[in-house]
Amino acid sequence: MDDESFSDPNLAHSEAIKIVKGVQFSKEDDDHVLKRAFKRLHLYNLYHKHSRLVQLDKKIAELEVGVVGGKPGEPVPDVRNIAVNIGQLLTQVDQALKDFDAASLQFQRSMNAPQVPSYFLQQLKRVTRTRSLSDYRSQYDKQDGWDECTFHLASEKGFIHRCVDRNDALKKVFVKDPEAQQSIMYSYSATAVRVFEEVLVHICFCLLLLIPIVALSYIKDKVGKLMIVFGFILLSAMVASLLANTTQKSSIAVIAGYAAILVVFLGNSQSN
Repeated sequence: MDDESFSDPNLAHSEAIKIVKGVQFSKEDDDHVLKRAFKRLHLYNLYHKHSRLVQLDKKIAELEVGVVGGKPGEPVPDVRNIAVNIGQLLTQVDQALKDFDAASLQFQRSMNAPQVPSYFLQQLKRVTRTRSLSDYRSQYDKQDGWDECTFHLASEKGFIHRCVDRNDALKKVFVKDPEAQQSIMYSYSATAVRVFEEVLVHICFCLLLLIPIVALSYIKDKVGKLMIVFGFILLSAMVASLLANTTQKSSIAVIAGYAAILVVFLGNSQSN
């Protein structure tokens, strides 16, 4: 919205109410804190800063010829005056380069921003209409606003977290306020989901370590033992990639555990 809208008291009152409604809706859940990537604006800004550098480079290149020496037969230029002009341009180069680097970084971030899933956008459009959040919705209705909509999350969601987002029955398991469940789009506790996800991941990895140990103690065939070890290594890799995005340490622990099992198995095979 334009700053001029606050100069009129009546407009300022209505605009303030819209802002408050949007803020209250965003505070209900972290998933409601959305933003547009503004890829088009970042691209224009990048080319604007790039154009400024091109102009500076061209001017310095022209003056540089005068300092080094022109073509034979041409009048000798005033080197001192040229040096002063180059010095004045160099004072602009540092800030121009910083602005260009900042624009490049901002554009890269906008391109790499995580996209909001389509199922969430459909729910968001429906809820913002029913709750009269016209100002919140109007920020994304223009041009391709919904297509470049991105989450403003501190950490990426894991596999289980995404399943909870898609399933209304699972949301009720982690609900924050059961009485307000019908009026709020996403009322489940994201913290509770992450804790459950981490607990489930560690339980799965413990089972992935214990089951092959028990199986290897009963199986005498060497080929069968190798198949069990390699099979569970592949299974642990699949589970690690599916369940969560923060399982690097657990994955390393599982691989180390299987390495130990394999070493013991090979040692016993050689002794026998």
